[in-house]
Amino acid sequence: MSIRALALDWLSTRHRVGKGRILTSKYYDAAESWTGKDAWAVQIPLAALEQDPFLHVVVQSAPGSTEFRYLRIPTAYLRQYMNGLAIMKERQISLFLDAGPQTFFDRRGSGAVPFAQFEITNSE
Repeated sequence: MSIRALALDWLSTRHRVGKGRILTSKYYDAAESWTGKDAWAVQIPLAALEQDPFLHVVVQSAPGSTEFRYLRIPTAYLRQYMNGLAIMKERQISLFLDAGPQTFFDRRGSGAVPFAQFEITNSE
């Protein structure tokens, strides 16, 4: 089963998700990561910033794990910090989130934009 399928199943059993696009990422350990540090990679189509009020980002909690972490990110936040994020081919934001404990800041863009404040830890 793919990471996306596992993440969607995990999300549906723990959280009620309203409107918004659901994005997923496997956990890339330091050996797989271009930064040499644990991370998650999330590609966000720029069109999603105009279509959805929130983006739901579900990331694998550890390499090989079937547990996940969930962030509900307001698209307004991404629009506000667009200058500090990496934009690829004028079509998508390319986030490379630090997977350190409670960090969730973007390593790819120039602004080290933080995302930890959007983690949802309780079931809804």
